[in-house]
Amino acid sequence: MRLLWKLGVVVTALMLTSCGASWHLKRAIAKNPALARDTVLRIDTTIIKESVELRDTIFIKEVDTIRVVKNGVVVDIRRSFDTIEVDVECPPDTIRILKEVPMVQIVPEKKERNLALGGVIGFILALVLIRVAGRLIK
Repeated sequence: MRLLWKLGVVVTALMLTSCGASWHLKRAIAKNPALARDTVLRIDTTIIKESVELRDTIFIKEVDTIRVVKNGVVVDIRRSFDTIEVDVECPPDTIRILKEVPMVQIVPEKKERNLALGGVIGFILALVLIRVAGRLIK
């Protein structure tokens, strides 16, 4: 029973000194260096507005037609005797928003291996094995 308890203590000590997340991250970067470079996330947003039409009428007594085109907006003004017709045609707008968001690079810190802790654990393990072997021989 005592042997099982000591073996449990040794296994628990070994499990507590296992590899951490930084070690796994360093190994992943060593296998694929593209993970460590700075990356930029691009966000491309497209907004489309529908066309808008506006009509209005004014009464005058001459005949004439005027067409005004500016920034894609077409305005037709037609006078026919006592009537004025105004037609405005706005094409659909496309608004593009391009935003670059820099991604933060994760740089794992270098961790020094603690040889003293490994030595102490190894020493305790050796003492336990010697004691167990001594009891088995008796």
